[in-house]
Amino acid sequence: MKRFLGRGLIPFLLLSGWFSAAITPAKAAENTSLAGTVAWRAQGIIDYTQQTGDFETAEQEAGKLFDSVTAYAPLDDADPFITADFTLNLLRQYKHYGDLEFFKYLCEHQELAYTLTFLIKPEENPGDIYALLKKLQEKYGAEVFKYNNLAAAIAVVHDSPLVHRINENSTTAEDPLKLFDYFLSNRQQMLFNIEKMPPELLIYVVDSAVSIKEMNWALRNYAGNNEVGKLFFKIDYDVGYYRRDEEKLVTAKGWNLPNILKYGGICADQAYFAVAVGKSIGVPTAYTSGKSASGSHAWVGFLQTKDNQGFWNFEIGRYEAYQGVRGWVWDPQTREWIPDGYVSVLAEMIGVKTRDFYASAAFSHAAKRLLELGKSGKSWEPAPLPGGSNNPRQVDFKTAEKFILKSLKHCLGYSPSWFLVSELARTGRLNLQQKQAWHERVEYMCSKKYPDFSMNILKPMVESVTDLEAQERMWIALEESFLKRKDLRAEARLAQGMMWEEAGERTKAGRIYKSIIDKYANDGPFVIEALLRSEKMLLLMNREERIPELYADAWSRLHKPNLKGAKAAIKCNWFKVGELYYTRMLEAEQSKTASAIKQELEKYYSMDE
Repeated sequence: MKRFLGRGLIPFLLLSGWFSAAITPAKAAENTSLAGTVAWRAQGIIDYTQQTGDFETAEQEAGKLFDSVTAYAPLDDADPFITADFTLNLLRQYKHYGDLEFFKYLCEHQELAYTLTFLIKPEENPGDIYALLKKLQEKYGAEVFKYNNLAAAIAVVHDSPLVHRINENSTTAEDPLKLFDYFLSNRQQMLFNIEKMPPELLIYVVDSAVSIKEMNWALRNYAGNNEVGKLFFKIDYDVGYYRRDEEKLVTAKGWNLPNILKYGGICADQAYFAVAVGKSIGVPTAYTSGKSASGSHAWVGFLQTKDNQGFWNFEIGRYEAYQGVRGWVWDPQTREWIPDGYVSVLAEMIGVKTRDFYASAAFSHAAKRLLELGKSGKSWEPAPLPGGSNNPRQVDFKTAEKFILKSLKHCLGYSPSWFLVSELARTGRLNLQQKQAWHERVEYMCSKKYPDFSMNILKPMVESVTDLEAQERMWIALEESFLKRKDLRAEARLAQGMMWEEAGERTKAGRIYKSIIDKYANDGPFVIEALLRSEKMLLLMNREERIPELYADAWSRLHKPNLKGAKAAIKCNWFKVGELYYTRMLEAEQSKTASAIKQELEKYYSMDE
């Protein structure tokens, strides 16, 4: 296009709808396929942007092109969708930065542009991300293009200062440019190939917040370690801190990797050490924490591969009491805590071709566009595409569902497509039959391999079922599908109780809450909520005389903590329920029972302090 469209003519053609019309005869012969037509039009929009810097108009035209592709392009050819989606998202993101010269650089290095465009999440600030990428390019030149996955991962993670806080200690990441240099210089020693690792996994490598000096120390001592999770047990436990509330040795001596190894720490330090070392040697790792009936704990998540398949290992350092407990991981991009199941499903990226990932994203975005149009009720008249269908697609769920299924076929681990279905169910846009169909799909495709992820997708779906009997059947089925996860079984049962509570069926709700106490008292913190809700049902039914019995029974079911771990004991279910029991006995004027409870609790912690 550059050779026959002048600067003054292009804005006129754009604004007059030229890009939505048929291509000129001079180019028609070169673009006999629909994919060729879309690529040519997308290039025209990019060319216009480079010449004018008018990102707003270009974004509008890219939006029209994407709509045309969504309406008319066949689903068996992903290329038009990928091209149109990339063009729209690049312009939509880049307008927040706007440096025209760097935009031209990205257009000349589209592999880098594609990688970053599809990696950025909607809730991120793309302007800061592109600004950091430019700094990397200015210093490292062609290396940024060659190692585009690494550059993109660093750009989305370190666009703002990265700070890791582990209990009383914190550390701030090095300059992102130094981190790029570290991984680039030591790439031959990294356990995984940083050039080929998907950036969605690489973000869990580059989110290191230890010093370069510590990273080099870790590399010298642990390079090639393919089971970094086991480093958790290399750290001696600080018994003085745990039992006698003394100052933690490693905090007093200086909190860094060599000192953690030398002086020990508690579970948070053990997990942090293994995670930080893993990142230093090129292994995706995640600091993970969770709560059980006995308190809080931290352990390690790290990527492993076998027979060209990837999987996250979240088992090392995850003691028996936490095997049935959901873990939480810090998302390096959004800086929010997410379930470890969201990270586990990223292992599906291993072995997925780059084009398939882009196709998955593009089909998902097309589905979202159709659903947004359907919700808004706005008219939709996309321009036809030469070589496409004669009739535009309908704006309805049935059409969007085809796009979602196509997205998941290209990449099962593309989470936004799953979340899209979950959101549709939550907002009441799926009927019961559709919900049941997706319930079965999720269970078939994800439940055994990614139970936490499945629960997060299915829970809002079941909650939105208006027929209470049908919803109860789905809760029961969901509970039975998680045979090895007591926390998820209890979560499904708790939701079932809340359903009946909201419906005013207090007896049914109370019975379900009590069953959670009876079956899962020592399996997680959810017993506290079940206990409080059970108490609430008794009060609403004017049966407050049964409350002391409720608490006495619950407390008797809980495992009493070891006196040697007095500091940690006050975080466990036994102590928390004991405090509630004590308060209820005082309120019931049963001072003798209250005094006995207090004496037991004060073996661990003075309640008068």
